[in-house]
Amino acid sequence: MPERAKRLHRASIELVGELDLERLEEAIVQALRDILKADAAAVMLKDPASGSLVIGAQEGMEGLGDHRLIESQGIAKVLAIPLTRDGESIGSLNAYMKDPLAQFNDESVDLAHVLAAVASVAIGNAQLYQESLRQSDRQRSMFEAAGEGIIITYPPGTVDAIPAAAADLLGVDPATAGLSVDEARARFGPRDARNGEPIAPTDTATFRALRGEAVQQEVLYRNVRTGADRVADVKARPVWSGGRIVAAVTTMYDLTDMRRVEEEREQFLSIVSHELRTPLTPLKALAQLLISRIRRSRERDQPLDTVSLERNLAS
Repeated sequence: MPERAKRLHRASIELVGELDLERLEEAIVQALRDILKADAAAVMLKDPASGSLVIGAQEGMEGLGDHRLIESQGIAKVLAIPLTRDGESIGSLNAYMKDPLAQFNDESVDLAHVLAAVASVAIGNAQLYQESLRQSDRQRSMFEAAGEGIIITYPPGTVDAIPAAAADLLGVDPATAGLSVDEARARFGPRDARNGEPIAPTDTATFRALRGEAVQQEVLYRNVRTGADRVADVKARPVWSGGRIVAAVTTMYDLTDMRRVEEEREQFLSIVSHELRTPLTPLKALAQLLISRIRRSRERDQPLDTVSLERNLAS
């Protein structure tokens, strides 16, 4: 195999395994320059906003992209190969020669086209990967802004990263990821808030959602950091795609402070109610005494002894 073909083969393997767009562009430029023995090379990608080509990476020349600087450095020949994805242009590979007599022969052009085809696939993969990372970051930011603990679990039971709200409730590091539902259950000890009974592994809201159920329940959790119990309103729903469950989304709303306020209110009302009932006993006794005196005075056909009654009331 000719040396340039070997270099193209090595470059192809390297490019398809790279998902970092910046490093990928640098590798493409280096490979193009090596294979074509060019004085300079560049990869240009279409800017989504303006639609114009923007230099992503270049090698061998300063000020590349400015026609006056290119002319000042004596660039005589340019080979530009389009980069395409799904039939649409996404950029170009450019190789530059300073010698006016130099030629990009047919073999060079063919090798450049093969490299461009591989580069197009690699760049498309890297762009899709970066977009998925951006979407993941946006999704996580929205989860954090929601003020509720939102946890995504994938079959058969692997927990995604735990956002800040849920991490605070459970007392763990927000970066915690990769836990199984069984591991999470052992760590957080979920119990039914109604009776304090432990929730069986198969009866947790997340497992039930992975079986296709929509679940809502109040759950007591053990905060790993403090050891204190926290109560949460837990809702879990299955996520369907293509006729199968691909994930379960569980929201956890911390009810601990609300339940504490309710208990304090109940305690206050109990105390107030007791204090209100306490003076009723002597009032009832006095009322019964008054009724008894009135009845006795009527039976004896005598006037009510108000002096004695007043004396009893005063005492």
